[in-house]
Amino acid sequence: MVFKITRVAKSLERPHGIKYSLVLLNAKGERVVGFDNAHAASQGSGPGKKRSKQHDHKHIGNRVVTYEFKDALTLIEDFWKEIDKRL
Repeated sequence: MVFKITRVAKSLERPHGIKYSLVLLNAKGERVVGFDNAHAASQGSGPGKKRSKQHDHKHIGNRVVTYEFKDALTLIEDFWKEIDKRL
């Protein structure tokens, strides 16, 4: 499990002023669950795929889904809930 959290200047991409990455890896080092705001989330696939202006998202297996960031405590609670679903 890897947690990286850094306070950053507030911006359109990170209006809450936090850059974060919370990741659960399997024994092979592959991401099982991840929450981060390192890049814009993509919506859809193929040539019609759109990039969200929002950077908060979660990785569930190979899927990327936008995530509605509320606050740091809720982020951590939501991360553990996703892990509980998969264990």
